[in-house]
Amino acid sequence: MDVEPLNDQATNAKQRRRRMAFYHNHGFYDSRHRVTEDGLTYAILTNQDFELAQLVAAYRWFFRPFNHRHQLKFDQL
Repeated sequence: MDVEPLNDQATNAKQRRRRMAFYHNHGFYDSRHRVTEDGLTYAILTNQDFELAQLVAAYRWFFRPFNHRHQLKFDQL
């Protein structure tokens, strides 16, 4: 699952903290992977370990119909 990363400078910083706390309370944690979609960066949350290559393949499959106009970039912190 991807969500806006925590950022105390964001205008919705409180909302982001509450959202992260909600997911954390339901067993999700920050995978330390990030995906940038069309210039917007998101934190990847998970409830199990995974290989980044699996995530990249899943994103590429999901966005396949839009690949001609959709830019994806993956990073690890």
